Amino acid sequence: MRWIVLGLAALVIAACTQAGNLHNQIIWTGGVGYDVRAVTTSGGPPTYEASASYTTAHASERPQILRNLLYRGVSKVKSDGYDYVVVQGGNNTTLTSTTYRYGVAISSASYPGVKLRLVGYKAGTPHPPNAQEAATWLARLKADGAEG
Repeated sequence: MRWIVLGLAALVIAACTQAGNLHNQIIWTGGVGYDVRAVTTSGGPPTYEASASYTTAHASERPQILRNLLYRGVSKVKSDGYDYVVVQGGNNTTLTSTTYRYGVAISSASYPGVKLRLVGYKAGTPHPPNAQEAATWLARLKADGAEG
């Protein structure tokens, strides 16, 4: 019984990882997955990591995927109460999802992706000169066809 409980706990933890979240979205939504989460370190500025992965069948849609990812990331920063945002990156990444059974890898899949880092700042507080208003970002992205 104890092993069953530990196994279920491990599955829950694995399902909550960013890779697990993206992989599940790719499988269940037709080939593109998005994830935005806070990664702020103690004492650091409010920082978010936004990632998107997609199947190779969607590679030609990468510009739209990046717009959607930016929209989701900036929306998250704004919804958490920050008025300005600095976007860093646009780095290529690869999502590798491996399925294990009884501790043995039984399958693996890799997907191309993109990762951004966003830092939020409140109005009236010091922020870098390259910080842009979140509302302006969102309006521009929406006009360019971004979907949230």
